[in-house]
Amino acid sequence: VHCGAHVNLVAPYAALRRPNVLGTQAVLLLATSAGFFSSFASHRLKSVHYISSNGVVPQDAAEFAETDEVTDWRVLEDGYAQTKFVGEKLCKAASSRGLPTSVLRPGNMGPTADGAWNKSDFVYLVVHGCLDLGMVPTDAPWRFDLTPVDFAAGAIMELVCNNPGGVLGQTMHVQTRHAPVEAALLFEWVAAAAAAEGVAMRRVTLRELKEALAAAASADSPMGAASVVTRLHAGLESFEP
Repeated sequence: VHCGAHVNLVAPYAALRRPNVLGTQAVLLLATSAGFFSSFASHRLKSVHYISSNGVVPQDAAEFAETDEVTDWRVLEDGYAQTKFVGEKLCKAASSRGLPTSVLRPGNMGPTADGAWNKSDFVYLVVHGCLDLGMVPTDAPWRFDLTPVDFAAGAIMELVCNNPGGVLGQTMHVQTRHAPVEAALLFEWVAAAAAAEGVAMRRVTLRELKEALAAAASADSPMGAASVVTRLHAGLESFEP
């Protein structure tokens, strides 16, 4: 199972090519060899299950089935999605040459119960950033795909370990069956959680939130250059369609 990647929705393709594309190429080469202990091991192909991302789905696609193909990398707006697109193409090329591979596309994942989150994830940054600023937008047009990480990990292991014959040669989407969460609902949850702790959140427009982010991210801001709001401000344009 190859899930190693540098996840960054701001960095360009060139900055992510080495870990995400060349790293995948190295894994595929490893799967075709017996490695260092070749004299002691039988030479046989190893299966590669590539963990891609639903980020390869074009943003303007109303529907996108597992059997649908992304044919043009230029429809993908960020470098991370582009590297995953290339990784998928590498796996499919290897599969056409006889290497057993599969492509699994998780959705955006988050914690099931303990609140532990990838601190570079956009959902984490936007929730934490709103809490830091004490405000939530009422008119953000976003929708958040939220898949419990325990569900995704369990589904992948079930496919790979207990049904390898059914997944090899296939592309599968691994994400919640529920519709994405509308931003208005997510931010009401954030405001309610803050209120339960005695913190009142201001309701503002998205424009006002962006202005507050820009002010907090400025060089004179006491919040600092490495703060959550600074990183959110830097990545916001990459998230918005």
